[in-house]
Amino acid sequence: MHAPQTWDRVAPGYAAEIAPTFACFAEDALQLACLVTGERVLDVATGPGTLALAAARAGARVSAIDFSQQMIAELRARFQREGLSEIDARVADATALPYEDGAFDAVFSMFALNLMADRTAAFREIHRVLGRAGRAVVGTPASLTRLPAFVDVCDVVRRTLPDLDLDMELPLSEPTELWGEMSAAGFGSVEVQSIKRAFTYPSAAALWSVASRAGAPIVLVREAMGPERWARASEEIVRGLEQRFGTGPQRIELSVNLALAGR
Repeated sequence: MHAPQTWDRVAPGYAAEIAPTFACFAEDALQLACLVTGERVLDVATGPGTLALAAARAGARVSAIDFSQQMIAELRARFQREGLSEIDARVADATALPYEDGAFDAVFSMFALNLMADRTAAFREIHRVLGRAGRAVVGTPASLTRLPAFVDVCDVVRRTLPDLDLDMELPLSEPTELWGEMSAAGFGSVEVQSIKRAFTYPSAAALWSVASRAGAPIVLVREAMGPERWARASEEIVRGLEQRFGTGPQRIELSVNLALAGR
């Protein structure tokens, strides 16, 4: 999960399937920061640019970095489709941001810092490039063990794919953890809130299709297994999901932590 090549592989599926789902959390983050038209915004580990795109629509001057070349390519394609050409998009490392001290009015990072090998360096870099009166907003998934439906989904998947690493206790899943690491990096007035949203999929098969195209750990296992073995495994997983949840629409809840901090 720490290798850019992993995210290169999932970028098209992530942009098509996951980015639209996470768009609502990007809007929550922008509202929390009280973004003003014309402000300088940096999106760290932007992925396909979900937050960067929303910030540009709101009139911000947007810069965005990701260590995955393919994610940056997806971002640029999305901006071009909407006619939003004003963006500084770079392939870069979050632990060594290519910007001057205090360059931005607002810095965001959504669902990425919890996956980084050196979070301490990334937090310090975000703090460094944030202006004196700037705001930083960091989003992380809350503990998945609090979501019974998600626990059941993982149990079904593990019966067929026992070697698949579906870590339900990622770093920064607790608000106190996120508060502590941002405070240690020098941020002031750190406040963390939890937001829960529900998403509906047409069927268990549709839910699994999204996960198998866009979930990084699942994509790696799919590629290692090959088409025939993967098709058989997917059929077994869908049968298990339908036995547990039925064949109708599936409602999944996701809970995230959003931290707002000052310089």
